[in-house]
Amino acid sequence: MEKILVIGSTVTDVNLFMDHLPAAEEDVIPYRQKMTLGGCAYNVSNVLRIFGVPYTLFSPVGTGVYGRFVRDHLQRLDIVPAIETLEENGCCYCLNDAQGNRSFMSLHGAEYRFKKEWLDRIDTKQYGMAYVCGLELEEPCNDVIIAFLQENPGLKVIYAPGPRVGYIPSERSRQMLEICSYLHCNARELRVLTGEENVPEGLKRLPERISAVVTDGDKDVCIFEKGIIRTEPAVRAAVVSGTGAGDAHCGAVMAMLAKGENLTEAVRMANKVGARAVQSEESAVSEKDLEDLL
Repeated sequence: MEKILVIGSTVTDVNLFMDHLPAAEEDVIPYRQKMTLGGCAYNVSNVLRIFGVPYTLFSPVGTGVYGRFVRDHLQRLDIVPAIETLEENGCCYCLNDAQGNRSFMSLHGAEYRFKKEWLDRIDTKQYGMAYVCGLELEEPCNDVIIAFLQENPGLKVIYAPGPRVGYIPSERSRQMLEICSYLHCNARELRVLTGEENVPEGLKRLPERISAVVTDGDKDVCIFEKGIIRTEPAVRAAVVSGTGAGDAHCGAVMAMLAKGENLTEAVRMANKVGARAVQSEESAVSEKDLEDLL
């Protein structure tokens, strides 16, 4: 089974639940607040952990109240931070409405900023795949992540451009499409990435060597492989919170690929995992959420 290198952020998510998302100058009173461990890289690695796939969470953990929260919660899972730094952690404010829609406000801190010397310590021989999220690629210092991937072409890279794909410098987006073996995104992200409104047309704009998985809420999931497009039906679910659902779906795809399954079977399992994820208030799914799938 391939070991996976997960590069990205582990974040304190401050989840606020409210009847509707606020408009300009509107005062909204949330009916609940919950702090959870999140961040795209952590959420992905959490699914790998539950599925029993070997991985390394390569995520900086800093200081301050949010750094302590991350460190304490990783410790409860017997996860030793791969990187520790004196810079203060930020956090992510996750606004969830009664229909399960969510908006994020991310205060970037240590968890989003990587250094070349940290990446130079990685023994790439032990990994077959590497995950990278686009949220990190916005940070000017994180050209070191792209340089690391370029220097290690033996890694099969799974790239999730994320909800702020339009803010990633175009050169970095171009470089990641040259580097990655797999692209995992939703329909809106693909439209921004390719400039095509239609998902099939957007997929045709990708290099044929890339395999892609595109989710679209409760609509069919598109799979692009060897230039061919096919679909798998999404699993319908009552949405409590969409926070982390895409990460859980991506993590499940990676877990199944690492176990030797083909991409279609990987997506079928990921669709079930994603459906469980949207039914939870937590940013990351739990073993209990997935126990019958395992």
